[in-house]
Amino acid sequence: MIPISIELENFRSYIGPEYIPLDFAPFFCIVGANGSGKSSIIEAMLWALFGKCREGANAVPIRTDAEQVKVKFDFSIENRRYKVIRTNGKSGHKLWLKQYDTEKKKFIELVKSHRLSDTQNKIKNILGADYTGLQMATVFVQNEASIFSTIIPSERRKVLAKLLGIERYENIRKKLHQKVSENRVKTESLQLQLNLITEQIEKIYDPQDEIEQIKSKLHSMENKRKQLQEEYRDIIQRKSELSALKKNVDMLDKTLQSKSAEKRDCENSLNKLFAEKKSKQDIISKEAQINIEYQEYKKLEERNNKLIKISSHRTELIEQISEIKQKISAVRSEHQNKISSLKGEISHIEREIELLSEKLGDKDEVAEKISEWLVLGSMVILVCRTEQQAHRLKEILHNYQVDVDEVVKDWSQVS
Repeated sequence: MIPISIELENFRSYIGPEYIPLDFAPFFCIVGANGSGKSSIIEAMLWALFGKCREGANAVPIRTDAEQVKVKFDFSIENRRYKVIRTNGKSGHKLWLKQYDTEKKKFIELVKSHRLSDTQNKIKNILGADYTGLQMATVFVQNEASIFSTIIPSERRKVLAKLLGIERYENIRKKLHQKVSENRVKTESLQLQLNLITEQIEKIYDPQDEIEQIKSKLHSMENKRKQLQEEYRDIIQRKSELSALKKNVDMLDKTLQSKSAEKRDCENSLNKLFAEKKSKQDIISKEAQINIEYQEYKKLEERNNKLIKISSHRTELIEQISEIKQKISAVRSEHQNKISSLKGEISHIEREIELLSEKLGDKDEVAEKISEWLVLGSMVILVCRTEQQAHRLKEILHNYQVDVDEVVKDWSQVS
């Protein structure tokens, strides 16, 4: 550790804040009257680092009328610069540890928790020593240095050991010496046991013959080992061949499975073909019956076609009959009108005949009238509604014709 500077505030006789640079290169000396605070600077370093002073661990080196003591201590270790800030008083005991950042060019806090114990442990780890070790190794406390120069060598060794903290190393040396003594005793005991064993071995018979036998057995076993090694190589080769055969068998097995599936498909196809063949054979065996039924089917088809034609012709006839009925109805109506007028004319003719019969008029006029009547009678016959009516009208005309012929004959005789 290399001190750089220290700042004191209300630390013992210092009111402060007082900044004190500490340049130890190559030597450094603090000079002052008794009670001026020379040793307080060294105590302030130790208090800033560990929070302890000569009055005791819990003592606070604060000026009597002050409320708080504060120390800032800058130092460097292995080219790293640190700053410790410790305060104590009415506001409580507080501690900060910072490291100088060369890039940011400022001090950065190393302990984020701000717990006193965490910061104290961090300082101890950086220094590699506690309060006692650092005090003994680096500081001659006041009055202890003069005692060191006046005491006898044996006592001086004790004081130096105390100052340098080498008492614990002496304890370690004693423990190591004790271990070495114990190990020496154990070594001597083991040496005795080894000597006894050596004597016992020397008393044992010469094992050369047995060694030769063992060598012979080893030689035969070596030969057997070589033989077994050859067999092992053969087995490995056979194993590889078997592996290749197994792969071939697997491939053949897969091929066989594929062929089996193809065989099943072929069998299914054959079964379907046999079923179709049987079905077709059944159809062929029924060919005669099918032909007979086919002929009947053809006849029925022809008959059906005829019926279709008849039905079509029937429809046409029905339409024609309907038209004829309409025409007959019209002609009937017309003929009825004509019959009604002819009936009137016949009545008129009958009256004229009666008149002619009475008057026996001119023969030519009568003949002409008779001819007209005959023509009219023929026309009447044509328009008669029934054959009975026509036959009746013919009889009437015939009778008229007979009467007319007789009249004409009589007229002929008279003339």
